[in-house]
Amino acid sequence: MARLLRILIALSATAAALVPSWQQQLDRVFLDIDMKPRTRSRTLFKVIERREEILTDVRSAVDSIREKGFKDGHGEAIDLLFPKGTIIRGDLEGLQSLRKQLPEAIEDLRKTRPTNTATTPSPPTPEDLRKVAEKLRDGSLQSDIEEELKNALRSTPKGLETPKYSIDKTFGDCEVRTYEAYAVAELTEQRPDGDAFNILAAYLFGKNSEDKAMAMTMPVEMVDGVMSFVLPKADADAPPAPTDDKVTIGERPARTVVALPFPGVATPEEIERQRSKLADVLKAEGLEAADDSYTVLQYNSPFTIPWRRRNELVVALAEKPKPLVRRKARGDRGPAPPAMPRAAWSGSPFPAKRGAPAAAPPASDPSGSYLESL
Repeated sequence: MARLLRILIALSATAAALVPSWQQQLDRVFLDIDMKPRTRSRTLFKVIERREEILTDVRSAVDSIREKGFKDGHGEAIDLLFPKGTIIRGDLEGLQSLRKQLPEAIEDLRKTRPTNTATTPSPPTPEDLRKVAEKLRDGSLQSDIEEELKNALRSTPKGLETPKYSIDKTFGDCEVRTYEAYAVAELTEQRPDGDAFNILAAYLFGKNSEDKAMAMTMPVEMVDGVMSFVLPKADADAPPAPTDDKVTIGERPARTVVALPFPGVATPEEIERQRSKLADVLKAEGLEAADDSYTVLQYNSPFTIPWRRRNELVVALAEKPKPLVRRKARGDRGPAPPAMPRAAWSGSPFPAKRGAPAAAPPASDPSGSYLESL
């Protein structure tokens, strides 16, 4: 009976844990762009029914700030009202990051000077405009346009292929991932971001040896300032050859990495802050990077609102050495057994029976020491 009671208590606790908090429900009602209208209205009514719980949590947050002061109490209040994992919490963290990132990005733009080698996108041809007009008339582009508009409000876009990986471990915001191998189209040298994006997008959308348009993927990779696009898996085995000598095809081997997410704009200064943070995390977790290189992953289009942009700093982990296993050589029977004392030798592997005559001395004992020991 006691065992049955424990099982029922455990099941009740599990069911309670599966019920979303009022914070999560309210977050989805106002900020989840993918929630259907009917579900949104039902969820809002559920939140209203929990008004006593909401008032209790709000009072607790206010009391925390009143008792501890804003400096020490506002963190506890934010955790209570806007817990980790909610969209609003991500927005708050993104806006906080932008306070440093935006001035840095503006300064980078001010320092950047147009180069003569920059590639200006060619204007659309009349044939391209005609095809777009036809698709707009028949409605085939409508769903694509709607999805792109929604992606501008999503931290992780929908409908784009990504490299396959498994999550081996999580600690804090970090994930240890094992990636499968995948192919990329990458630039041969570092170029300004806008120029680099246009060159790679042109290859992906048909400027190649087969005039083949491929699907857009994510994320965009930056390795030592050099940009690359992930190739769709359907085209990875035999991708069309680039016609632009600034583009080359490469491959990322299967590897285990640790990924640290961060929101906002990936300025050089922000990347250095994240590298320092990740180094501390690796040290605390007892992990070792394979080398000093790193990759910045960017998941969003330029039209995504800045505080919801998803970025990741990725570092490959060093492989742990496998323990050595000693294998016995052929004929190796291990150490010899300890020698039996001379006085205990009976001339036979079996103990002598009582009353049985003593065994003869060994032939190799000409000194008669055997007789002296009797």
